[in-house]
Amino acid sequence: MINDTTNMAPRPFPWLAVMACVLAILFAHPAQASNTRVDPELRDLLKETINESNSFHDRFDAEVWLVDMSTRLSRWLRDDQERLQILRLVHQEAARHDLDPELVLAVIHVESMYDRFAISSVGAQGLMQVMPFWKNE
Repeated sequence: MINDTTNMAPRPFPWLAVMACVLAILFAHPAQASNTRVDPELRDLLKETINESNSFHDRFDAEVWLVDMSTRLSRWLRDDQERLQILRLVHQEAARHDLDPELVLAVIHVESMYDRFAISSVGAQGLMQVMPFWKNE
């Protein structure tokens, strides 16, 4: 079998596909989109969180990521303020350590299901279930 790569078109960035899907969903059902009410308190919290975030490249990136992740996590974290605080801190610390923030959120989901006060049967604590002796290291 001959592997001919000369006719292969470059693949678009993954975020383009995501944005295309989001736009398709929003514009496919205009009646549903207009019936959706935005909670003014959540909108204010989002604006505040975006303004406090310094780990994003720009305000647009912050808005897109925070709204998307907040929507996804709302199933497990009902408190808007706590959810946005965790998202802001996760993104900030992930950026500081050159980690993918979605990976950090996945670990938190598996380890504690977003419970800041979770304690395992062997004594691991917090969102990422860290053993207490690591705090001294």
